[in-house]
Amino acid sequence: VSGAPRLWLQVSLHDRTRTLTISTEGPREAEAIDVARFALAASLKGIGLSVVRSRSRELAYACASEIMGEITVSSLHTRADLVVAELRLDNQMVEAQLPVVLIRSAALRPRLREHEQPELPPCVHLSVVKRAVPDTPGAAQVFPLVLVLLEEMELQLEEAFITALAALAAQID
Repeated sequence: VSGAPRLWLQVSLHDRTRTLTISTEGPREAEAIDVARFALAASLKGIGLSVVRSRSRELAYACASEIMGEITVSSLHTRADLVVAELRLDNQMVEAQLPVVLIRSAALRPRLREHEQPELPPCVHLSVVKRAVPDTPGAAQVFPLVLVLLEEMELQLEEAFITALAALAAQID
């Protein structure tokens, strides 16, 4: 009914107590209370890591490109995001029959063209939101969002590659 007053309902949880708040103030007024306390964002064009057993024997090479990370802490929530556009792991052993261990699936590109999507989505997207809770012992930790998106990947392993990595790991201990 136009002209009738609007009422907004909000249910909140504090320890074991549920509170129903009825107010004439809408969500915009409530959002104004959320004050950013800390924000950090980082972006890398790419990063690579080589696993070398000796000076002349590289076992593996891992690389990730277009990496973006962001952390925001506010009065109402903490949010962390990580996006990796491309991810790849290569078997660098001389006798490798399958040099590419992990890569984005080749079948993804034709499917995207069929749906008229011009660019590839990121390989990995992680996002976590945690609500701020009072410093009360036993207070529940609330995660309204936990998102893990992993695009279709191809994984090809050789026994010699796994054995070489396991031998290296045993030497580290």
